[in-house]
Amino acid sequence: MTDIESRTAQQTLDLLKLAFGNENVNKPTTFRWFSRFKNGMISVKDEKRVGRPILHTNPEKVSQISNLIKENPRIGLLDIEE
Repeated sequence: MTDIESRTAQQTLDLLKLAFGNENVNKPTTFRWFSRFKNGMISVKDEKRVGRPILHTNPEKVSQISNLIKENPRIGLLDIEE
């Protein structure tokens, strides 16, 4: 094992803090990424997964909804949906 391969998640976190400062390094995220890379993940791109689809905005619909809200700021979601 090389020096890099024998590091722990905490050691990696400490090195990241040293390089980027305490405010810029998030412990849970560092540990999660450390685990992923340790288990063979080599890409930083999101993997495909089931769940909520990516939202696409339609400028015409955005404008319509915006106008509805301007006309009646207390309008409910069900009314907007209709």
